[in-house]
Amino acid sequence: MTLTEWFSLACILMLGAVSPGPSLALVIRNTSRSGPVTGLLTAIGHGAGVALYALATAFFLGALLHTHPQMLLVIKGIGIVCLLYFAWGALRSQGISGLESNTSGPRRNGLLDGFLFSFTNPKLMLFFVALFSPFLQEGFSVSDKLLITTTAGVIDGGWYALVVLLISQPLIFRQLVRAGKWLDRAMGVVLLVVAGRLLLL
Repeated sequence: MTLTEWFSLACILMLGAVSPGPSLALVIRNTSRSGPVTGLLTAIGHGAGVALYALATAFFLGALLHTHPQMLLVIKGIGIVCLLYFAWGALRSQGISGLESNTSGPRRNGLLDGFLFSFTNPKLMLFFVALFSPFLQEGFSVSDKLLITTTAGVIDGGWYALVVLLISQPLIFRQLVRAGKWLDRAMGVVLLVVAGRLLLL
């Protein structure tokens, strides 16, 4: 892979990461509920899920879906169930009572939330299949495939970690805490919409 090819791929991955969506809402929600450490763990988990999806796409998934397109239905079904689960939890949220609650949240859940949220997103798989197809030509080396998957994970996790650091500034963080219940419920609505759109695909 040439430097020009890598740079163009990295730019597309960055644009995909920074576009607002449910993943950004999840990072903001976990940060406002349980503090910046949980937010950073969510970012790391999300980046790990993205990297694993990219790895699977680069080595296996593209060929598998080409020969067994029915597998997409299975992956889509899992994604819808997980989206509905996240939406139900967000809609039932009562927010948090104060800043003291922010440091006592389940930190491990942030890592798991981020990972599952990205890894069960079938649109992410389709994105990588489409994005990587020009690069996964015959003879593409293992090191090149590892490079593009690492790039995907680092860009995604790094972007959301930056978001956490920005929104963890005291003034911004207090505003997020006050609006916590409504942020949760807004996220729940967004997730329901995403699940509905995915069901209609």
